[in-house]
Amino acid sequence: MRCSRTAFRAAGFEQYFAELGGLMDAPDTAPAVYDDLAARYGLSYGHPDWLEEIIARYRLNPPTHGTPTVHR
Repeated sequence: MRCSRTAFRAAGFEQYFAELGGLMDAPDTAPAVYDDLAARYGLSYGHPDWLEEIIARYRLNPPTHGTPTVHR
């Protein structure tokens, strides 16, 4: 029987979250900067049609970064 070693790598989002955290720590980061970050990782910030209801129902803070893409 032959043993092999397999190394697993994360999907790469750990760097996205590290960069996102840095942007969120800065007081006046422009929304376009968040959009650029998301685009580099193939992401977009969604804004489903039910989001406002959930925010109101559970007294949540709405997202403050990125330009939302409306999903209906």
